[in-house]
Amino acid sequence: MIPLLPIVAAFTSFTRFGTLLSALLSVFISIFGWFLKFVAKKTAFNYAVIALVIGIALVAFLAIETVAFGISLAIPPDYSVALSLITPSNATACMSAIFACKTVRWFFTWQSWAIEMVAK
Repeated sequence: MIPLLPIVAAFTSFTRFGTLLSALLSVFISIFGWFLKFVAKKTAFNYAVIALVIGIALVAFLAIETVAFGISLAIPPDYSVALSLITPSNATACMSAIFACKTVRWFFTWQSWAIEMVAK
């Protein structure tokens, strides 16, 4: 037999052990597939948590900005100037981050409680 490629010639020497090679490859591929599925589930869950935190922070920031804007329209201008001297410029971002973190903590506490109830 004249080899077309050196790779094909090298591979034909392994075909003598075809059954053993296919069994080992089958085991390796199934273990590798299980590992990838396990990693993919954890990665997808982590990405979902990150998206949830970012979404909650954005909604909280917009809600606090809207409330602050509504209050600034309703109060007299002197009070608005006085309030701007006391509060920092990033107060709404800080308050929305705190609110988002508390909400996510509540969600995970509730989720762990639900898992414990289902497990019993």
